[in-house]
Amino acid sequence: MNDDPVTGMSVGQQVSLACLLEVSAPKPGNVHRGADFEDMCLNDFLIAGTLLGNAIDSVLAADPAVRSGAVGNMILSAVSATRSALDKNPNLGICLLLCPLAAAAHKGGGGVVTQADIATVLEELGPEDCRDVYEAIRIASPGGLGKVDDADVCDRAPDDLIAAMGLAADRDLVAAQFVNDFDLVFGEASLLLSEGLNRYATVDRAVIFTHTSLMARYPDSLIARKCGEETAAHSAFLASKTVDSLVDGSSFDDEDFQAELSALDFWLRSDGNRRNPGTTADLVAATLLVAIHNGVLKEYFAR
Repeated sequence: MNDDPVTGMSVGQQVSLACLLEVSAPKPGNVHRGADFEDMCLNDFLIAGTLLGNAIDSVLAADPAVRSGAVGNMILSAVSATRSALDKNPNLGICLLLCPLAAAAHKGGGGVVTQADIATVLEELGPEDCRDVYEAIRIASPGGLGKVDDADVCDRAPDDLIAAMGLAADRDLVAAQFVNDFDLVFGEASLLLSEGLNRYATVDRAVIFTHTSLMARYPDSLIARKCGEETAAHSAFLASKTVDSLVDGSSFDDEDFQAELSALDFWLRSDGNRRNPGTTADLVAATLLVAIHNGVLKEYFAR
């Protein structure tokens, strides 16, 4: 696998790095290097991120043209390998988001990956991609899915993955990215990450800023699935209070901000960690991959 001229890494290695940076940052409500869940720990995510990168590089080595079916193959391979190693599902949403982005980055031949590139990859998805994605979701068995009338994952996979994702787009921010060409990732989320880097000069703090800001703007859809829309809306309200305490020119260590951040983290970790903002974390990982591939983070790695 040829290394990217900007990062010196293969696409799969860039994916693994995005996963490691996302999970290691002490984001409110999620697993990180200072906090585990009862049933999931940091090592689970480290293993899953490594296996995801390996699956992507293996598929790209076997199919460097990234033909129809490659994206679904990446997702199914990664989820299957992770399930075999861990017997749990730490990163299904990340797999769903980062595999199409990896395909777009690879097809770009080392150039900057753009929203137009991901649009091309999504347009080329075929029935085999949908079948593999449906199988991956069944293997991962994520919580809070429930049962729907059309294109339910327990039924036979349809031929059109984008159409299937469209049926869930109004209730799932990961599915919505397939419909709008990853608009949130390339738009607001990337702008927030750049703002965080400019304001706070470290990747960890920029990730916390991006994660909390996205939560404030978009109630986390994993929280909504598991706990209901009202709980998700309250999580967004608490995240908004946290972000609002970061007034222009204030330090990340400001007492008001740290107090609000701690209160948000405590509330999210209540109720047996059912309120964990996992979808927001998935979107942050996708945003980090774009930033890594496009060289945005290169100057911050040594800080």
